[in-house]
Amino acid sequence: MVKGRRHLSAESTEQVIRVFQFTKEEGTFFRNLVHFNKAKTLTETEHFAQQLIKIKKFQNEFPLTKDQFEYYSKWHHIPVRELFTLSEAPQTDDDISRALVPSISRSDVSEAIEKLAALSLIERVDGHWKAKKESVTTGHSFSSFGVVQFHKKMLALAGEALDRFPAMEREISSVTVGMSEATFQKAKVMIQEFRADLMSMAEADAKKERIYQINFQMFPLSLKKEGSTK
Repeated sequence: MVKGRRHLSAESTEQVIRVFQFTKEEGTFFRNLVHFNKAKTLTETEHFAQQLIKIKKFQNEFPLTKDQFEYYSKWHHIPVRELFTLSEAPQTDDDISRALVPSISRSDVSEAIEKLAALSLIERVDGHWKAKKESVTTGHSFSSFGVVQFHKKMLALAGEALDRFPAMEREISSVTVGMSEATFQKAKVMIQEFRADLMSMAEADAKKERIYQINFQMFPLSLKKEGSTK
């Protein structure tokens, strides 16, 4: 179990809790940890990650992990930070609330600013909020599964954008093609390189006026060839 080669059954989990005389909170944490490691889907894993970070002991011992997870799992945190990169960045809760599409509540704005400041992603400069250069890594499993929630929300917003914005204010297109595994891997590299170039171009823009979301998706619409090991 410790080396990750096997999982505990429900019965064994309860035996461990009894043997080590875990408190009620520790027992709850341990059960969720077992479920987290046994989860077979991203949705399941994200659910049990959510349960783990709710436990007070986890919050006290891993506060940064909790903050990182929540930073990604709440979609508005990232665009709020990006607002502070604009040439004329909104500063009040009301202005920030109205600046985002869709808008968020003033309480969500306050919570986002508090989280961003805790992660050293924004700072006060001459009485105004400014975005800092620091970024949040997603290496920890809890943080990376928070990213899943962010992607889901942004995919939903992309669909809403078809009705929300006129064609001249958006670029949404798709293509359905057949390709080999080798070509698929080349396409992934092309997307990654384009994303890096896009980030560099955005970073160099000294007169940012508006926040844009750019999604990249490439996923299968058919099953693997029978017998394929890839």
